[in-house]
Amino acid sequence: MRNFVTEDELQSADISKYHEIFVAWDTANYRGIQVKEDRRLIPFTASDSPGTVREVNQLFVVVEDPENPETIERVKTCINKKLAK
Repeated sequence: MRNFVTEDELQSADISKYHEIFVAWDTANYRGIQVKEDRRLIPFTASDSPGTVREVNQLFVVVEDPENPETIERVKTCINKKLAK
């Protein structure tokens, strides 16, 4: 699942279901700078059994300048505060 929110909407968004979060320029494509990475471990399986498919939910936070270090730090701080609750 991939969703887009603005930086203002991030304040009230439920981000607990997202595994990866990026800051992005716009909603035209799924490209951005990753600010939260997926830290889940892949489950171990036997060599003769098929592996499991893992769904990765991505959230793209649309900002004016995603390459600005202050913007990245502001978004990271908001994410960390929301996940600490």
